[in-house]
Amino acid sequence: MDGLRLVTSTRSPGIFYVNWWLMNHCTWACSYCNEIIRKGNIDLPYLNDCKRFIDDVGLFAATQNKKVRIEFTGGEVTEWTDFLELLTYAYTQNFETQFRTNGNVDLATWQQYLKITNDLQLEYHPEHSSAAHFLLCINSAVAAGISVTVNMNMLQDTWSESEALHDKIKTKWPDLRVNKRMLFEDPVFNTTPVEYTDQQTEQLKRQHGDIKIIQGDSVEYTDYQTMVLEGTNKFKGYDCWAGVEQVIVDAWGRVYRGHCRQGGFMGNIKDKNVVWPTASKVCTLDSCKNSFDILTTKSIQLTKI
Repeated sequence: MDGLRLVTSTRSPGIFYVNWWLMNHCTWACSYCNEIIRKGNIDLPYLNDCKRFIDDVGLFAATQNKKVRIEFTGGEVTEWTDFLELLTYAYTQNFETQFRTNGNVDLATWQQYLKITNDLQLEYHPEHSSAAHFLLCINSAVAAGISVTVNMNMLQDTWSESEALHDKIKTKWPDLRVNKRMLFEDPVFNTTPVEYTDQQTEQLKRQHGDIKIIQGDSVEYTDYQTMVLEGTNKFKGYDCWAGVEQVIVDAWGRVYRGHCRQGGFMGNIKDKNVVWPTASKVCTLDSCKNSFDILTTKSIQLTKI
């Protein structure tokens, strides 16, 4: 069929999205986590560099008449002593703030974070998390009016325990988004999912409709895990708006359009030399391996065979 195939997301188009891998320090050592995420061998960023980049990204978003939504990830971001101040700064700049955390902080400190964030991604790690403390973190966040996403990291040998907690959370807080998170044999590269049973694999699919695919009169909703498991996360030759709709910052302060590094290096937050793209880039990769990257709008003009 002639026409455009458009792959987009259900998130707001009026926001510029930043996914910021702040650091790789984490005291937990989960078996399914690549050491680059937790080893602690990358120098922590300078707070003033981070604040300056927040100012810069705010100015760029304003040229598009957009607000900024910034998601901080680690490592475990709450282990950085300056994170509370950085999160506060972003929040006071009228950014929508989000951070991903295992919730392994005392509840008094937790309450401080809840005052300066709009959204949380709470990660349950079956090898380390205390279910009781995890539930208290959820309860406090819900009571504070925070939008909460719960990611249950699903190991095959602890599947039943994690599934029981998943169901308990959904029963107590039916409006929460609770995701059975697929793990990979090669975390970071995300090419080979853990060898789940067929039944488990089916439960990992079609949990959410974050991705919208439009082709002619056809509209389909899917999600990242489903596309990876079914091999449909392939967009070579598509125009991709990563860099225009969103960017990533890595733990060295380098800015790219996406985790895929398509389009090359945009600059470093330390040097005030970020060059902001204004046009899409044609994808040259065989697959889109990252759950943040895949949310970027992509399109291709199809021709009749």
